[in-house]
Amino acid sequence: MAELVLLGIALYTISGVVIGAAFVCCGVERIDPAARGAPRTFRLLIFPGSVALWPMLALRWRRARRAGGKP
Repeated sequence: MAELVLLGIALYTISGVVIGAAFVCCGVERIDPAARGAPRTFRLLIFPGSVALWPMLALRWRRARRAGGKP
């Protein structure tokens, strides 16, 4: 049972790193237009939060893509 919990945590974290990296590179501008032209330090700062909250960010990013980039 403990192995399943650890596997779930590992899968969540791996998914978060992949989606968080893509979000920080490309998606942050779609959700927040004020982030356009933000320095790398800002992107590094939001990366841990995007890894932890990747399901919410993926949903908002998807909605913004459907709306044509409007937040």
